[in-house]
Amino acid sequence: MASLLSDADALVPVRVLIISGHDLIVDDVWTTGDLVNGIARVHLPRHAEQLGRLRSV
Repeated sequence: MASLLSDADALVPVRVLIISGHDLIVDDVWTTGDLVNGIARVHLPRHAEQLGRLRSV
C-alpha cells in the first residue's frame, strides 16, 4: 500500500491518535507514509500472531 503513495502523498502530515484500552500509545503528527508503514510493521503483524494462535486452539 505504501508503495502506491506518491512522494508528495507520503509526506502529508496527519494527526495520529492511537489508544489501546486505557493506554495512550501515540498522540503526534506523522506523515501519511509513516502511518501506513507503522500499521504494516507493527499493527498488522500482531493481528497475524493472534490469528495464528487461534489456529492452534
